[in-house]
Amino acid sequence: MLEKILGKDPDEVFSYQTEKVLIIRDLLLAIIGLIFSAGVLIYTILYVFLVLERYNEKGIWTGYMFYRLTGKGYSDDNGLMKVWDHGDLLYPEQDSKGIMLGFAVQEVNSQEIGYCLVPCDIDDDCPNIPPKCYGHCTSNGYCDAPTWCPNIDANGTVITYYYVKGVENFFLELWTGIYFPQFSDHEYISYKGNKHEIYPKDKATLFRIGDILYEAGIEKIEDIYETGAIIDISFYWKCDTTLSDCIPEIHFSRDDSEELPIIYNRIYHYTEDELVKRDYKRFTAIKFLLRSYGQGFQFSLFLTVLQVSAGLALLKMGQVLSDFIMLYLYPNREKREGFAMFKTEDSVDFSDKAYKIDYINFLRENQDKEQKEDS
Repeated sequence: MLEKILGKDPDEVFSYQTEKVLIIRDLLLAIIGLIFSAGVLIYTILYVFLVLERYNEKGIWTGYMFYRLTGKGYSDDNGLMKVWDHGDLLYPEQDSKGIMLGFAVQEVNSQEIGYCLVPCDIDDDCPNIPPKCYGHCTSNGYCDAPTWCPNIDANGTVITYYYVKGVENFFLELWTGIYFPQFSDHEYISYKGNKHEIYPKDKATLFRIGDILYEAGIEKIEDIYETGAIIDISFYWKCDTTLSDCIPEIHFSRDDSEELPIIYNRIYHYTEDELVKRDYKRFTAIKFLLRSYGQGFQFSLFLTVLQVSAGLALLKMGQVLSDFIMLYLYPNREKREGFAMFKTEDSVDFSDKAYKIDYINFLRENQDKEQKEDS
């Protein structure tokens, strides 16, 4: 009846193919297959799972950071002690990306507007670039280019130098945190419950400037008096978002060229005797780059199954590679040709003759019984 419905033999409609499995007992092919399989297992288990942790779903995010600088420094001005604190040395007051801490000062006080920058003998020595300069040499031997005098960059200017002692004992207080919105709204905070811990303790918030410089490869602050330095302070988070706590890794590095000075300027304007004046200070500084960033992760069954499936598929490639070497690259030509004689072929379908085989077996059994009874 099924044959009438389908219009053809059901064995043809529901037929299927099977593979003929050939076992080759050859040492070279076995070694190649085992080496490839071992390589796949090492790659999958050690590299994919243990190193890359591909069984985890991951997300990269940037955190936040606040800071505060505390401390007192001192300098000697011809026997007169001056006191410096963060209000004098810190610039800018708040910036989440980075701050500058001055420690060596060049100072020119009581500057007035005048002509003192470009020396000249005649008018032709002066450029004619209105309104910056009109090509005129003034009676004091300088071009008529107005600037603040005495100018700190002009030859012969008397500059007062201060080296602020004790800057290495300042404390930089840092508060940082991060959260990973793709997983949860839980916030991880480095300073929670540890507001006055000093580095190198876990979850430290207080960092001594001298310790920061030492961690970045600067043994003493005198080594950078002339150039200053750029110090990168990075809080790197690697958080399992299924847990409630996470401690960041703190990294320090020096990022400047050690050749060009790191400086910033501070200007103080005032009026004296009805003249506008200013005090000019140029600070050589340590620039701190502050970063808080990291990676959140959590276990993913989907990614685990995916990586296991990929590993099993690669194991199958070991058999394909061995077959290819066996058929085309095997060094012994006679064996290679012998291997090529074995291949997968379609076999004749005898499923519709099964009932006849059973009937023949039944007749044979009866014939054997009759022969035994006659004997």
